[in-house]
Amino acid sequence: MPFMDRASFIGLLDRLGDPDNATALAAAREIDRRMREAGVTWDGILVPATVEEPEVGDGSLLVADEPVPVAEGLEEDLTRIERLLTVYQLSAETRAELEDYRAEIQDGTFTDMDRRYLRDLEVRLAPRKLRA
Repeated sequence: MPFMDRASFIGLLDRLGDPDNATALAAAREIDRRMREAGVTWDGILVPATVEEPEVGDGSLLVADEPVPVAEGLEEDLTRIERLLTVYQLSAETRAELEDYRAEIQDGTFTDMDRRYLRDLEVRLAPRKLRA
């Protein structure tokens, strides 16, 4: 599917600012076509990042220690990983990353930041679910 070709999609985005209006318009129309063909919307692509407010003490920013492994809810995280691997169309890199998370859960190095990433990934991918 052409939309899934990240490099060419980014190339099209880069052409949107071309001084030649015809070039910019052609890029915009190609982006629109690929998105419709892939069944995605801008709302599905441009998901706001989850940002946590930094802790502030005496006016200086506190630096967080090493990530702390998660102890509870790991079964839910394993279920989420399995769902991501079986229900969604994923790149080989994303699949490998999810397998790494599964291993981190098993060896006790899975962190709360990893958990937030998994949740955010599932939210971003929701419009791209495979239809049976």
